Amino acid sequence: MSRETVAKAAEELRRSAIDVAWRQWCAVGSLASIAGEAGASALVDPEALILFSLALRDDERRLWDVLTWWARTGVGLLSVQRIKKLAREYPPAVQGRLAEFAWYAVQSGDKRWQSLSGTGAAESRGPEPRRDKWFGEGPELIEPAALLLRLRAGFGVGAKADLLEDMARARLVHASGNKPVEFRVNPKPWSDLLELPRLSPWRYWQPLYAFLMNTLAWVDSDGFQGGTDYLVSSKARDLVIAHRAAFTRNGIDVPRPEDFKGESYLTAFAGTLRMTGRWLARSV
Repeated sequence: MSRETVAKAAEELRRSAIDVAWRQWCAVGSLASIAGEAGASALVDPEALILFSLALRDDERRLWDVLTWWARTGVGLLSVQRIKKLAREYPPAVQGRLAEFAWYAVQSGDKRWQSLSGTGAAESRGPEPRRDKWFGEGPELIEPAALLLRLRAGFGVGAKADLLEDMARARLVHASGNKPVEFRVNPKPWSDLLELPRLSPWRYWQPLYAFLMNTLAWVDSDGFQGGTDYLVSSKARDLVIAHRAAFTRNGIDVPRPEDFKGESYLTAFAGTLRMTGRWLARSV
């Protein structure tokens, strides 16, 4: 029964993951087109959201609709270099889907994505987006959760060191006396300037998303379906240990794999998935 418990917990977590992805898109997309949807309150990590949504594409079709829309209207606000680096932490299938997303980005005129876009053949474009699903002429970056994208729209995607030094000289940011130099801001004046009703909290989405997607890909695989309980428990243990930062950085207190022997960890792992789902629901 332990393996069935894990599978059930994984499906519940998948539904929570889809809800989180969509709420974050509501926060950074066109409010006029998706009015009435509950948005996110925590800051959105844009590159992590792209990869997360690509991993969930087959589970929720509207994620591909909004991804292709973003590739045509908002892709200039993304860092190609960062998304390349982060993609290595996701299941292999995400790499191919990232190439499909990049194809649409190149078609929109952003040549930065050329190295990721493949040959441009029809099969590299992914499923045809539904033409009746359109979310506006471009993203409306007015929600507090979209602050990172709003700052990129104003200051550029890459904050160069000389720009930060100039801002420190003008006392717009504060520079530490350490080497390397670190920069910080007093959030109150910036929130007043940007007319933000509140400051959104930061979550470490990337390590958590990587854990979620690698876990769900494994649960869907033959290795989970056909393996023995011992092998399945061993793999579950390895997943949590490899992605421990997802829990420690976000303050999610899950059972330690080291405290369980053999197959007994399966029940604790199912509990880990449920706890993660509950954390998502209250933290997005």
